[in-house]
Amino acid sequence: AFSAPIINFFYGSLFSPASAILSALSFAAVTFVLGQFLMGYFYSSGKPKLHTAIMACMLVLVTVLDYVLISIYGVWGAAAATVVAGIVEVAVLMAAATVKSGFKFRWTYLIKPFFASLVIYGLASILPVGGIEYVIGYGVMLLILYALIMLLIGGIEKNEAKTALGWVKSAIHLGS
Repeated sequence: AFSAPIINFFYGSLFSPASAILSALSFAAVTFVLGQFLMGYFYSSGKPKLHTAIMACMLVLVTVLDYVLISIYGVWGAAAATVVAGIVEVAVLMAAATVKSGFKFRWTYLIKPFFASLVIYGLASILPVGGIEYVIGYGVMLLILYALIMLLIGGIEKNEAKTALGWVKSAIHLGS
């Protein structure tokens, strides 16, 4: 939703056609965050070799997907390959964490953030966007709304929200 102003701010209007690709790639951000969380889980549970082996397989997967999809769809194929490989990566990492490490996986770990993200994405897509100042303002507003939605649906607990609010207050005091 905010791709065009971001692209225009950093690269100028000449590159504005890339904003559609950036919007498509925004879905890969979710898998990136989950992948980083799971990487931390593997490393802290003493299984970094398992994570490394899985990531090597994912490198092969994204390379093959890129080769096939870019030749057919161009830059859209590259975006699709990145998103699909991210989804497969998270699925494989979750399966490995469940089977090899006894990780207690619950679907609510994914469904609640996914639901909140869809609500925010829907809202972001209907907001009128001007320049980068709108992106920053709406971004802050939507981040707060995301946290509230997660709090309401039980995706985060009150003590976690209080801790995050404390971090924000500390950051504001450091900046002033």
